[in-house]
Amino acid sequence: MDLISIFRTVWRHKLVTIPIILLTCLGAFYVVAVKAPVYQASASFALVYPPAPPTDAQIAANPKLGKINTSNPLLGYGQTSAVTQIVISLVGDPSSQQALQKAGAGTQYQIVASANSTQIMSITGVGSTPQAAVRSAKLVTQAAKDALHQVQANQGVNPRYMITSYQLVVPNQAAQKLSGKLRSLVAVLGLGVLLMFIGISIAEAIGKGKGKGQVESSAVAGGQMSTGRPYLYSEPEESPRSSRFRSR
Repeated sequence: MDLISIFRTVWRHKLVTIPIILLTCLGAFYVVAVKAPVYQASASFALVYPPAPPTDAQIAANPKLGKINTSNPLLGYGQTSAVTQIVISLVGDPSSQQALQKAGAGTQYQIVASANSTQIMSITGVGSTPQAAVRSAKLVTQAAKDALHQVQANQGVNPRYMITSYQLVVPNQAAQKLSGKLRSLVAVLGLGVLLMFIGISIAEAIGKGKGKGQVESSAVAGGQMSTGRPYLYSEPEESPRSSRFRSR
């Protein structure tokens, strides 16, 4: 089917297709011109592990070192990925999420372990403006740092032997996320095409049904039986009396 045939089919069922086209155009206009844009700001920080506990020689040289609690339960996991997951779960706690949302971080932010290293945490702030996205990234970053410190403070870990953080990327600017609008636009156009196909199919089926009904009606009116066989016409037989008159 070429473009001309498609156009003719669309125009033939214009009572169905024109409203669908108008609705699709209206949805596309909303996505492009009305829907609020989405901005993203990135941040990251690395986990900094504490020094090793003092040796016996160091304690002998400075007895005060022996009185310091060097125990840190988080160091017992042995893997940085475990500490990273603990921080992510603490930030993802419902109470933390509510506090972040109330502070202005929104609900679409992300905090994950970096693909390059489990010792690095990546944060993505999301907002309808560049300022909102930067604020979201800063709030989530600070919440992750606070959670890391608080979980160790609750265990009585000495500040000297706490796992701390070092800021790698500061969220100072945001970029618009065009892929979100593009996906929405493609979804609207795809839905419009689907509705167009369904509408034309229904209209074609209704049209064929009406055409078949009209053909059957005209066939019956023209003298055909319901079985499709035509009535057979036979001339009337001549009576014996009319035959005698014609022979004379």
